[in-house]
Amino acid sequence: MSKRKLTRQQAWRIEKIQKERLDRASRHKVQVEDLLESGALGQEQAGRVVARFGKQVEVVAVDGLGQPIAEPVRCHLRANLSSLVTGDQVVFQTTDDAGIVTACEPRRNVLERPDSRGVIKAMAANIDQLVIVTALEPAPQPELLDRYLVATEVAGIPPLIVMNKVDLLRQSEVNRNFLAAIKNLYEIIGYTVVEATTKETGGLD
Repeated sequence: MSKRKLTRQQAWRIEKIQKERLDRASRHKVQVEDLLESGALGQEQAGRVVARFGKQVEVVAVDGLGQPIAEPVRCHLRANLSSLVTGDQVVFQTTDDAGIVTACEPRRNVLERPDSRGVIKAMAANIDQLVIVTALEPAPQPELLDRYLVATEVAGIPPLIVMNKVDLLRQSEVNRNFLAAIKNLYEIIGYTVVEATTKETGGLD
């Protein structure tokens, strides 16, 4: 099958978009370097990325135990740190109204998944536990649950399975038997399964 030829207008539009992206990347790099060279940055602090916004991240300063000790700060990234995700442990410096991340600590683990093009992308890092929540309504999908469990095994993240809406069990013996079968299956192979319901606060402690 022959490749469709772009019209002149389409080629011009693509070239324009690419140029705009390169210009934005160049301005961002200059902005970061200006901050580094300004001498206005404070001392280096340990922090954790709590959100990602395009080419910027939100970082919260943490103490030696990893507990937050200040309000989050919006930070720029150095060019070599473009792949930061929520959970990354970083070193950052701030001014009165901005900050910059200058280094990233090695990750303990990272949760990844393929994007729409099949390229593997990091989603989050340094995860203590991944809670997988399923319920009787809508009906649970064991195949999807298994995919999440495989992801936790690959990443080395301890999983916890939460079976929500167990208050619905009283309405049907079929539901009770179904939940018991699923719970028994995953507990036998070593996973922790917790029953929960917001209506009765069961299992939420």
